Amino acid sequence: NYSSQKRQVPLPECVAHMLDECILPYAQRDMSFEVRVTLEADAGVRKAFEVYGEPLWALHSQLARQRRDENGRDTLSMEQFLELLQSRGIVGDLSARQESEVRVPKHTLKTYRSVLTVAKAKRAFVESQRAEEASMGTVAGFQLSTELDYEEFLECLGRCGLLKYDQIEQMRPADRVTALILNVLGRMDVPSVITAATLVRALSTFVANRDSQPLPDESEEDHAKFLEMWSLLDLSDIRDHPEFNHDLHDFLQQAFAQLRLIFPFYCKSISGAENARDAELMDMQEWLAFIRDCKIVSKSFNRGLAENVFVTSTSHVNRPKALGDVDRQMAFYEFVEAICRCAYLRENYSSQKRQVPLPECVAHMLDECILPYA
Repeated sequence: NYSSQKRQVPLPECVAHMLDECILPYAQRDMSFEVRVTLEADAGVRKAFEVYGEPLWALHSQLARQRRDENGRDTLSMEQFLELLQSRGIVGDLSARQESEVRVPKHTLKTYRSVLTVAKAKRAFVESQRAEEASMGTVAGFQLSTELDYEEFLECLGRCGLLKYDQIEQMRPADRVTALILNVLGRMDVPSVITAATLVRALSTFVANRDSQPLPDESEEDHAKFLEMWSLLDLSDIRDHPEFNHDLHDFLQQAFAQLRLIFPFYCKSISGAENARDAELMDMQEWLAFIRDCKIVSKSFNRGLAENVFVTSTSHVNRPKALGDVDRQMAFYEFVEAICRCAYLRENYSSQKRQVPLPECVAHMLDECILPYA
């Protein structure tokens, strides 16, 4: 109403508007009691305090040995607690890059932050005091409000854990508290906690070296060669990852014997192989001859894309060639990798429909193009 030229708005309406539009949506709440209830009710948090109770008790006793109060309790001052957090690298803004057990595109890995300011640590310290024991306004009350006994020390660690790792959505409250306990005890630093909590794990239970079995007509030697080739494939820029993709493994295993016959033929198809080296490496011309014979070029997949696939598949660093490091020549495992890339691009490069999964793409190209025409 201060500068309004309209009607005077009644007080109840003004208050209701401010509460609904300003105060209730944005004002910070004192959640100290709710946090205490959460910590006490969480079985995982109680278990963490129980498991690490002995070293935590020893740590608290060591720090508080000289601060025994008049009731015979060992207490810890705020200065000691902050010094403990700072010495362990807990206070501050730290970040760590997500890691992965599987090969994934680097741009899909996030950087996670973990923040605990001095102000928040002090607030956690004060909120961990038991109000029913404090007599504010007296000397005893002042002492109690600035020092922690062992039980209050545990609660303070719990509060700091919830605050420190609240941006790591993969961590439950018990995980956050346990992590901070490990930090305080010096058993794990903050970046290591973040890395372990955010690690991208292999979701599939299929692991080729353990679960792959020879086909009925496949010898153990041939199966071992297939697994060696499989372990070298790197299709991490495609959403499906071969080392954990059972379907792709099966399709390639079934075609492996034929692909081993196809590859050396095209290695010698242009000018003929003059030595063993030429018979085990494929150059660009030979690759394009293979693409042409198999009728792989289509409206959505042209010769230029086929050339790009060749370059991509022969550009890996620190990967073995068949007989030495020969630039811009393709070893057999790179040939299989290039087939997978072509299959995926051919089905998905300009498609406005759903993304066709990699195994389905490879199976279609093998059945419709490569095996009939190569």
